[in-house]
Amino acid sequence: AALMAIPPLPALDGTVRRVLALVGDPEAATAELAAAIEKDEAFGRVPRAAGAAASGRRHSVGGVGEAVAFLGREGVRRLALEVATSRLLERVPG
Repeated sequence: AALMAIPPLPALDGTVRRVLALVGDPEAATAELAAAIEKDEAFGRVPRAAGAAASGRRHSVGGVGEAVAFLGREGVRRLALEVATSRLLERVPG
């Protein structure tokens, strides 16, 4: 019965789709990926995630572009999926 209360799964939103497409495109530049991320405030955790991963290093992570380069495409892909999951769970009643 609880499963019936869950609405149909929505399609990924534009920013998440764009970020995942860029991550999967070996020709996409880091700057292009960073620009897509900067357009969506939900991706604000990218620099924080990179900063946490870099803790213990002498150099802190600066902007989104540097965070994308530090995390790598796989790390950015995981964060995009986290954003998509978070948005989905916000819509689930209860």
